[in-house]
Amino acid sequence: MITGTVRSGCGRASRAFLKNDQYRGRQLEPLFGWLPYPGTLNLRVTGLAACVKSLGEPDLLTEPETPIGPLRWWAARIEWETPHLRSLQCFVVRGAKSQTSYLEIVSRQSLRSLGLADGSVVQVTRVRPWFSVARTASGPISAGSRQ
Repeated sequence: MITGTVRSGCGRASRAFLKNDQYRGRQLEPLFGWLPYPGTLNLRVTGLAACVKSLGEPDLLTEPETPIGPLRWWAARIEWETPHLRSLQCFVVRGAKSQTSYLEIVSRQSLRSLGLADGSVVQVTRVRPWFSVARTASGPISAGSRQ
């Protein structure tokens, strides 16, 4: 489990891949089974490199033409309390060329609209992917080596 704190970002990751309707709608939606919200939640963590390593091999590798390079995706669950426990399916995503000290969280809806704000503490846990690896066979999306 990774614990982190929600922080505002500059929107670079969102602009790079989630606000691209063709990539988001034609590639990610069929793969995930839901249309990702066109924004990410920035999660500041202590020991970023160790956190990424603890996630293991990514479930997906995508290579959109973005300034942050190929993307690594891990299926996960995010949990927080506001005032009761909330839990949602999500992805942790990290660009291979990203220079930030954040993990990006992608979900089907705005997590801020569910009560998360700067300073909120959340826990992210890696989960078994809910999508079929066979659905990743075409296009720039490929399955990671995790079985």
